[in-house]
Amino acid sequence: MTAIKLLPTPVVAITRALCDIGLKPGKDFRVRQLKSATGTLRTSVRIGHRVDTSGDEADRLIAEHADRIEHQTTAVGWPFRVVVHRTRTGRPVCTVSCAVDDHT
Repeated sequence: MTAIKLLPTPVVAITRALCDIGLKPGKDFRVRQLKSATGTLRTSVRIGHRVDTSGDEADRLIAEHADRIEHQTTAVGWPFRVVVHRTRTGRPVCTVSCAVDDHT
């Protein structure tokens, strides 16, 4: 049985998962830290991470590989959730996020 290596940060975990499906960081997506609205910038608390996609192709690829992304990030210790909404024309719009409380 092979051991699963946990990755040090959620940014590394989701970036690897998205690169594995063919997306390019900076061009197709970027990962943002979500911080609490309370306190000042210096004292605000990180509450999670979110992926911002750039374009329809990125959303389409994420929608096609949603289960793979969730499984891959959970396996390395940072469970990202992929939610796919469809527009009236059927185009996917994806939300990819990881809350700090989701970390196992």
